[in-house]
Amino acid sequence: MDSSRFKKFGGLLAVLALLIIASPMAVPAYVSASPDTVVSIPDASANSSQSVTVAISITDVTLLGAVTIHLHFNPDVVHVTSVAEGNLGGTFLNTTDNVTGLTNMTWFTITGMNGTFIFANVTLLAVGSPGDTSPLNLEVITLADTSGAPLTHTEDDGIFTIPGGPTPTPPTGGVGGTAYPPNKVVILAPWIALAAAIIAGATIFLRRRRAQG
Repeated sequence: MDSSRFKKFGGLLAVLALLIIASPMAVPAYVSASPDTVVSIPDASANSSQSVTVAISITDVTLLGAVTIHLHFNPDVVHVTSVAEGNLGGTFLNTTDNVTGLTNMTWFTITGMNGTFIFANVTLLAVGSPGDTSPLNLEVITLADTSGAPLTHTEDDGIFTIPGGPTPTPPTGGVGGTAYPPNKVVILAPWIALAAAIIAGATIFLRRRRAQG
């Protein structure tokens, strides 16, 4: 290779090197959440004036560091009487307003948690009437890893039910249809016909006897 071609080749390599250095490097996004992460509360039921405890769960989570969840409910049907922390450890705080129907729960830790956990145990008191229902809606305000990055997730809400309700009134006339009063003419018709036949026969017999006498 002569010197002129070598200089051209060297110049091309220098330009390529400058382009590589000057171009922005693509940094892959750090995804710290499993696509299977679910925040859920199950359906629940209790008779009027009775209580039941349900667990709010977080499944398949990675490096969990902070959580804030609002539980919304109908205060005319159900009240939250107590909230206990689950098995995450760390620091857990909560407040409940049974006038507006809102429970606020917050948790955080400096140690990332991996796996499936019970976030909180919530005790529900039935204050409505038999047949009433209330949504148990979860609103995830914060679900983040230890660096503060949001974790992708889905929410699975529940329903609270008070069993029972008014008993339907059976239809008038009893089971199987409507009752009608008996028709006396229909019932006596065969006997009336028999009596008429006997009278007619006796009349004919007497007329014949008279004619012969």
